[in-house]
Amino acid sequence: MERFVPIYGPAGEILLVRFSEDQPRNPDGKFASGGGKDLSVIKPELDRVKEFLDKHDNLFSKASIVGSWAAQDPNRMPDRKGPGTSDIDLMIEQEGGRDKITAGGPKTHWGAVAKFEGEFKKEFDRPIHMNIEKVLGGNPSVTIWEKKSARSLRFSEDQPRDSDGKFGSGGFENKGTVKTTDKKVTTYSSPNHTIVIEHDTKESKVIVKHLDKDGDLLTKQTHDSIGAARKELQSQGIDHKFHALRNSEDQSCADDS
Repeated sequence: MERFVPIYGPAGEILLVRFSEDQPRNPDGKFASGGGKDLSVIKPELDRVKEFLDKHDNLFSKASIVGSWAAQDPNRMPDRKGPGTSDIDLMIEQEGGRDKITAGGPKTHWGAVAKFEGEFKKEFDRPIHMNIEKVLGGNPSVTIWEKKSARSLRFSEDQPRDSDGKFGSGGFENKGTVKTTDKKVTTYSSPNHTIVIEHDTKESKVIVKHLDKDGDLLTKQTHDSIGAARKELQSQGIDHKFHALRNSEDQSCADDS
């Protein structure tokens, strides 16, 4: 899971800059600044993008700016020939798998993006290119928007870390497992966050639910493999032990350890 800490721009706005787990930390184990990217020049444009994405969070889950605005190479600075002279390039992640991407009318992924690109060009006299893809590894990027349910799961800078300065478990306690014929439900709880793991052995899937301190659902992810479920749980510092399925024809959700 990617980690984010607030970087403040000249106007006092928060710019969310992506860090890797191996980024240098200070003596307290917290992230060093890493050189935040100044996006204040295009704040009105980005506010408009965020407004669009908030209205379409049923289609999209995350957006990152790439290209010259993310790299900010001194020799190729954006808008070096005046305001509005550079394009804005975005990589947008869709909700669900690649097979869920739709095209056609304005309520589809590509339809909504195409309509917005046209409106944006007229409003700001600046082209914007919105690609429905994840950021390719190694390319500079700055996350400018996340779906609210994803933002609510972000780690706090004050969360406990291990001896290497990396995020710890956050104090999750295993509250036990309830077993039925076709399902095993395990609950992990911390003061402000509860995670419920539903291992459906009949349907061969794992559902991971995140609840707030009041028990209200924040987000729910359905995984068709234990490997994917384990990765999500490990991002929260939870090393959940799955058990291999027995007498099942569909082993797609069997333990891969």
